[in-house]
Amino acid sequence: MQNSFFIRKLFVALLAVVFSTPTFAEQVMVPPELLQQLTTLAQRVQQLEKRVAQQEQQLAAAQRGSAQPVVAQNADMRALEQRLLIMERKQQMAAYEAAEQKKNAPVILAGGDKGFGLQSAGGDFELRLRGLIQADARSFDSTDSINDNFLMRRVRPTIEGKFNDIYGFKLTTDFGNGISGSSHLVDAYIDANYDPAYKIRVGKFTPGLSLYRLQSSSDTKLNELGLSSNFLPSRDQGVQLSGDLFDKRLNYSIGLFNGANDSANGSEDSNTDKEINARLFATPFANTSGALQGLGFV
Repeated sequence: MQNSFFIRKLFVALLAVVFSTPTFAEQVMVPPELLQQLTTLAQRVQQLEKRVAQQEQQLAAAQRGSAQPVVAQNADMRALEQRLLIMERKQQMAAYEAAEQKKNAPVILAGGDKGFGLQSAGGDFELRLRGLIQADARSFDSTDSINDNFLMRRVRPTIEGKFNDIYGFKLTTDFGNGISGSSHLVDAYIDANYDPAYKIRVGKFTPGLSLYRLQSSSDTKLNELGLSSNFLPSRDQGVQLSGDLFDKRLNYSIGLFNGANDSANGSEDSNTDKEINARLFATPFANTSGALQGLGFV
């Protein structure tokens, strides 16, 4: 379409040039009216060409002007998307860091029968502080030189903890004026609980021979223990292997100790001989409900 229009314009222009030349006018007899019309037509074609060229320039300028805002708008959109991605990434990182801090933050353990303490978020590490205080009021109806008095029978602060949910420790001292009348170390041992079937304890603790002695002083109904406790040491120093077998129906313990005297605290060994302690405790109905659930045999 554009080519045919250009050819027509070229043909008209050539006619105008040819007929307007004096040589051609002299050789060819052209009527003056036709020559005037051709000249006018050529001038109009030239004017139209100028207008078309101007319109094409204006259109190109308008297209360039409209393209610049589109390009700028696209650049702004890309910059905004980039900022949104950065903000989203920062929020994700902040949420991840907050979760990690919460995950690794220590937990404060409230007071209870196990005392106060700190515990890791996963529960693998734990440190506890607790204590025991027991007092006596003693009155005598006697003429002997025995005075009525009050006694702090047991004053025992305890620090205990565990590591990696396997290793544990316990440290207990007694500042009460009980039978010995002086402060002394009660418990100081380290546990290695590799499996419920075998646990190792090393240090100073209550040997596994006497079930009565194994009962904690905080669980007894009276401050003073029964007479049978006088025939076994309160504490001794050594190493002991113990565990639960057959779904906790059988408990065993065997250990090598210094050999403390009866009812003694076992702070030191009076000789070079050592003693072996062993015990089997069966509770065949431990996993059943009923009156026989707590029945055991030593």
